[in-house]
Amino acid sequence: MAGSIVASSQGSEALSGACTKLVGASSFSASSYNVKFKGIFGDKPFKKDGTNGYRNMTLKTILQLNSGDDEAGINDVNIGLVVMYLNAANHGNSGIYYTAAETHGSLDAYAKYLYAEAKTNPATVGALLSDTIAKYSSLSTC
Repeated sequence: MAGSIVASSQGSEALSGACTKLVGASSFSASSYNVKFKGIFGDKPFKKDGTNGYRNMTLKTILQLNSGDDEAGINDVNIGLVVMYLNAANHGNSGIYYTAAETHGSLDAYAKYLYAEAKTNPATVGALLSDTIAKYSSLSTC
């Protein structure tokens, strides 16, 4: 599963030479994202113990959390889900190159895919998303 979230989203596109380029939570203007987490992902954010069911926070609230906060979920899975979703939603803007929405058929389908993966093992997916975001937001060249 370690590479599936990026690989299934065409992390590198051999024909175009384009490489995945992500940004972290601090790169998004939180005030722009008042939509509810459940409206995007279809269910509530994860709790620190890995179960889902936290209050239905907005993406803005999640973007403003600090790593390790209880509402960030186990291994910051909620922050990771939101950041990956926003990277896909902003593909082609602000230096972001992440074709996940196209690969999955729609942004909504990608959000549901991310959540389904997290639901199977939120601790592992939280760690994977954090590592993926760190890796692909720090690449200077492809």
